[in-house]
Amino acid sequence: MLRSLLTLVLVLCNLSARADEPSTIRSDERVVFFQTAASRSPDKTRWSVPVHLWVFEPTESEFIQRRLLGQLSEAAGTVLTAKSRELFDQRIRGFMVDNERGKNIGIRIAGTRHVLGDSGADGHFAGFIELTDTQVRQHAKDGWLSMEAILPEDSTRRITGKVQLVEPAGVTVISDIDDTVKVSNVTDRQKLLANTFLRPFRVMDGIPALYRKWSGSGAVICFVSSSPWQLYQPLLDWMVAEKFPPTTFELQRVRFKDRSLLKLFGDPLKSKLLRIEPILKRFPGRQFVLVGDSGEKDPEVYGELARRFPAQVTAILIRNVTQERASAARFRIAFESVPEEHWQLFDLVQEIREPEILRRDE
Repeated sequence: MLRSLLTLVLVLCNLSARADEPSTIRSDERVVFFQTAASRSPDKTRWSVPVHLWVFEPTESEFIQRRLLGQLSEAAGTVLTAKSRELFDQRIRGFMVDNERGKNIGIRIAGTRHVLGDSGADGHFAGFIELTDTQVRQHAKDGWLSMEAILPEDSTRRITGKVQLVEPAGVTVISDIDDTVKVSNVTDRQKLLANTFLRPFRVMDGIPALYRKWSGSGAVICFVSSSPWQLYQPLLDWMVAEKFPPTTFELQRVRFKDRSLLKLFGDPLKSKLLRIEPILKRFPGRQFVLVGDSGEKDPEVYGELARRFPAQVTAILIRNVTQERASAARFRIAFESVPEEHWQLFDLVQEIREPEILRRDE
């Protein structure tokens, strides 16, 4: 009996020691930090910091790439050019990977060291760490906090990420991406595939300047989209080039092995509700402006959220890509019980009746 107890103690001690040691990130493995938003406690003494990362090993398979390119070209009804092949090579990289399950990544943030929980089957880890307000204030810069992956001592790489510090009160703009800020043609499967994988991304006129204006007035910008996380880097690079303000992201977690390339964009009604609702709950003292388009389910999603959180969702802006009237039955149902002054359709950015909460500092 005594020997069994001693054995159990040794096992537990060994597990505890291992839990404090991060997994080794090999030279052929990659870690990507996704930009997230930290929430401050009501008494302003602590911060809850979400850490979301992806661990994977890039794979090179010319056969699979050629097969996918052929399928995509046929499905998109597009004649391939040297430029479209180059874009495809860039945007398919996030799908051509071996996800690393069971990696407990170590990070340094705000002068502290943390070993995170195991990554899942899709290589993702998503969790929270707690920091004191003093730790955050000592290391924050321009409203953001940096973090860095712990690598082997002989590694010459630096893998960094950042998190936005969001106060309990204020305004957050939650925006869709496809057909809201980027031309995607989501209702046309051929055009959607071509615009996603084979053509340069195109920005909606006036949107970056409008979002910079809102950010300059103190609003936090967060993109929530049905696009998969595998497109995160191309989207981030494009937004930087188009001069969007710094932003956080909530995209969709999918495993390429579970779906074909032609079925990567999920049901927005279900997926967006599941990803936006926790944001509203994490920031109960903030007001939200929801920006989307009429191409799929944004009106239905945003209307439902406005009914669930009437004190927080104070404005809804819908780009009218389907050329429907505001009086259409669809919108009457989607925005039932939502005050008329809280939602609007627009075709061009210049037509937007800017919500009062985004004009307070003017």
